[in-house]
Amino acid sequence: MSVRVKKPIRFIFFLLLTIAFIFAATMFALKYLLVKFIAEDEPTGIEVVQNSPENKNPEPTPTVEPTSAPTVAPTSSPEAKAVSANTSIANQDDGKWNLVLVNKNSPLPEGFSPTLSNIDSSRKFDSRAIGYLNAMLAQMRSDGVGNIWAQSTYRPHSTQINLFNESIQKYKNQGYSAAEAEAKTLQTINRPGTSEHELGLAVDFNYVTNDFKNTAEYAWLIEHAQDYGFILRYPANKVDKTFVNYEPWHWRYVGIDHAKKIKELGFCLEEYIEYLNGGNTTTV
Repeated sequence: MSVRVKKPIRFIFFLLLTIAFIFAATMFALKYLLVKFIAEDEPTGIEVVQNSPENKNPEPTPTVEPTSAPTVAPTSSPEAKAVSANTSIANQDDGKWNLVLVNKNSPLPEGFSPTLSNIDSSRKFDSRAIGYLNAMLAQMRSDGVGNIWAQSTYRPHSTQINLFNESIQKYKNQGYSAAEAEAKTLQTINRPGTSEHELGLAVDFNYVTNDFKNTAEYAWLIEHAQDYGFILRYPANKVDKTFVNYEPWHWRYVGIDHAKKIKELGFCLEEYIEYLNGGNTTTV
């Protein structure tokens, strides 16, 4: 009697299990079709680039850098007149901002303040030239000479004052007189108001030592920096013109055309401005 009861129960159990499996499979298939239909029929809010005969294999969207490289050439040309900091730089919309001469004989006017953009959280550069700096550094990394960074760029006047005074005090602590300490300081640090770092167009690379001249990065800059508008500001053979000792780490933006011409002529910036101005280094 018990055997006859167990067989129908077992049969019903397997039947229900089969029905449940078929129902679950059916629901899964319906859900898949429903999701696919909705995805194809409703807008997603994302613009899709359709392939065309000209775009069968579209390139992936490039990552956009915070500051893109400029796509236009500098506005100035080698024929443009140069200016010194003592002449008309109050209004720098005249295309001469990139040739402003700053040295011990040509200080910046009191209260000078350039238009700046951030390189990173702590370093800034002239907004009109920062794209060229970023493009140059990006190309260096692409060429395999990526051990390069901007150590020092724009420097506020107050910071220049502190650096100058600290250096003088350091030499005084070593036993130098006030005059000797100042003379020693001026060999490596410009007097406040006469530093290109206050202009916002100068950059010191890496550890700011003469060892930089022995690096692949320095060799690359010597060969290619002019293509991005930069020159070696204080060459070893121009100390009598620049009044600053050789600094292989210090580079200045002057514009592509001017940088190429300066390299072609073998000039420093002081000589180039004199060349443009017909022998006068301080007037237009």
